[in-house]
Formats: sequence, structure tokens, C-alpha cells
Amino acid sequence: MFLVLVLFALFGSTFVFGEAAVLYVKPVFFVMIRMFLAGFLILGYQWFKDRALLRVKPKDWWVIVQTSFFLLFFAYVIEFWVLQYITGAKVSLLWNLSPFVTAVFAYLWFNERMTAKKLLGLAFGFFGFIPILLAPAAQEMPVNAFLSLSWPELLLIVAVIAAAYGWIMFRRVMDRGYQPLVINGYAMIISGVFSLITSLAWEPWNPLPVSNWPLALWYIFYLTLVGNIICFNLYGYLLKKYSTTYLSFCGFMTPIFAAILQYFFFGNPVGIPFIITLVLVSIGLYIFYQEELRQGYIK
Repeated sequence: MFLVLVLFALFGSTFVFGEAAVLYVKPVFFVMIRMFLAGFLILGYQWFKDRALLRVKPKDWWVIVQTSFFLLFFAYVIEFWVLQYITGAKVSLLWNLSPFVTAVFAYLWFNERMTAKKLLGLAFGFFGFIPILLAPAAQEMPVNAFLSLSWPELLLIVAVIAAAYGWIMFRRVMDRGYQPLVINGYAMIISGVFSLITSLAWEPWNPLPVSNWPLALWYIFYLTLVGNIICFNLYGYLLKKYSTTYLSFCGFMTPIFAAILQYFFFGNPVGIPFIITLVLVSIGLYIFYQEELRQGYIK
């Protein structure tokens, strides 16, 4: 459980520093640099350690490409674009919608049982998001897309669904005998290619979409090391010990750390809606955890 806490504390820091990073570098370009840097570092390490593990069967490339597109490219680009309009703590909290999506995918692909107690836990979490969704942050886009949801919030929800599907694809590749490190390395490089094409088509390169190189390089280094290398590989390792849905639900801890760091570094206060949502999602997590433990999904 200690490694789970470490994982989501580090994830929380990436949202906070990601919000600061997009002030100095365009989001898609930032994602591109992170993916290329992390991907080549991971595969380079694996090449010297055991290059035989880098072999991929032709029939498995399509699953890796899906993992790359949905989990890394699409979800990351949307997340960093959204961070221009929504606080890092709120973005991290909205990412906790992923258990509901992951539960459906896990049921369809891995036959993970959905009991009445699990549904109760998910219901607590689902309705717990209502307060935070009804309380838009000051820097959000003023145009509402649906009820009180802004366009950035709606796009982020789509990204959450995409990432949940990406993690299912990630697990499918692991079940075929590939190491998490190898999957991450290839997926990140492919995502870097997707990001490069998108950035060239969308963002102004004159000469590069960066306004402050020293700060941009610091955030690139930190988020690449923590977000791409440490967190993703630790998550892949923990998938061997915990169910997909449980790890996804454990993400409720991420906004706690994000809110603390955001207040400490930038002085952003935490509102009552944020706290209400956090409490309700925490109750749902506890109920869900107890049922996962009883069913033997948690080793």
C-alpha cells in the first residue's frame, strides 16, 4: 500500500507543475518533448539491460499503437490544454471519474465481477463529483457547453474515457508477455510522433512554441522523470498486484496531494465543493476496496 501512496503523491505533483508549465511552453509541444525524451531513455536502458525483451511480434503492434494513442497522446494533449483553463487540483480530481469507465472495461475484457457493494461504492464516487462540477474555477472558459460544464471539463471527461481504455490495452499487452518498461518505451515514442505532427499543424513554431526556456526545461525534466518514467512504470508494476479498477479508484488520493502542493507553491485555496467531492469519493473508495479485498482481486 505504501507504493500506492507514493505513486499518487507523485501523480499529484505532476498536475500542479503541469499547470505551471503551460505558462511557458505550448501544451502539445510539451507533451511531444516529454514522450520522446522518456521513450528513448526507457528503451535505451532496456537495450543495455536485455535487448531481447525489445522484440515485438507484428500482431501485437496494433495494441501498442492503441495504448499509445489513447493513454499517452490523446489523454495527455487534452490534459495539458485543459490546464490552461482549470486548476491542477480540479483536473486531478476530475481524473477520478476513470474508475467508473475502467469498471465497465474491466468487466467486458477481464470478467471482473461487479457486485451490489461495488456499485454502491461507485455510486458514492459518481454523485460525489456533482459539487465540484457545479463550482467552476475562476480561470475556466466562460462559455458553458452543457449545463454548468465548461468545454475544458467536457474534453477532460473524454480524455478520462480514452485513458481508461488505454490502460485496458496496456494490460492486454502485458498479458501477452511484454514487460511494462518495454510497452511504455514504445508507446511513448509513438505518442511523440503523434504529438509532433499535431504541434506542427496546430501550434506556432517561430522558431519554437516556448516563451521561457530555463523554466520550460525544468518542468520538462521534472515531469518526464516523475510522470513518464517513475509513475507510469510504477503503475504498470502495481497492475500485477492490484486490479485495474481498484488502482483507478485509488486515484482519489491524487487531488489531495495536488491541492496541498498547489496551496504550498501557488497559494490557491481549496473550496468547500472540492472537500465535499473528496469526502464522498473517499467513502466510495473504502466500500469498493472492501469488496475487492473480499473477492480476492487485491493480493
